[in-house]
Amino acid sequence: MHLTKNPFAGRPPHLCGIALMICGRGFPNSRRNFEPAIRQFELMFPANHTILTVPEGPMFSAPEAASATVPRLALVKQAGKQYAETGAIVPALLAEITSPMIPEEVCAKIVNGNA
Repeated sequence: MHLTKNPFAGRPPHLCGIALMICGRGFPNSRRNFEPAIRQFELMFPANHTILTVPEGPMFSAPEAASATVPRLALVKQAGKQYAETGAIVPALLAEITSPMIPEEVCAKIVNGNA
């Protein structure tokens, strides 16, 4: 996918007619967890929007999870730079960010105290 320079770069999104939602949750995946927030955002901003969902959000505040969160945070920063420059995030990068940081089964064990 080829991205062009964002003509609105440097201007606040609300003045450009574009919107960005970044939504984090504690669940281990994006499926069946973000749909209500996504739908409401789509109703509020039906066009020219980007939605970034980040599963396992609480892991970012746990120092012992740094081996998983530091690389993911680097991807989020890359997406932010890309969005600022072009007004879009390449689908492959978006897919990588929205994927689980750890396997769902491991997350379930941690949450249930069986890790």
